[in-house]
Amino acid sequence: MAFITGQTNRRISNKEAVNYLREVVAKQGEAALQSQCVPVDEALWSTERYRDFLSVRRQALADRMNAFIREKSGT
Repeated sequence: MAFITGQTNRRISNKEAVNYLREVVAKQGEAALQSQCVPVDEALWSTERYRDFLSVRRQALADRMNAFIREKSGT
């Protein structure tokens, strides 16, 4: 899950992730993916590596949330 507009959702439709994620990086840079904790390692974008993708993203989301909590708690 990522935050995208309805227009973007319709444009990517049922494209393979590897195809539209490459487009995102080409147009907006890796920061666009990193801002949503999407792994930038293209090897993880294939359907066959989906479980690995989820594992890496889950860790990135946890790290981001923990950093946020530390920042807000002043520790």
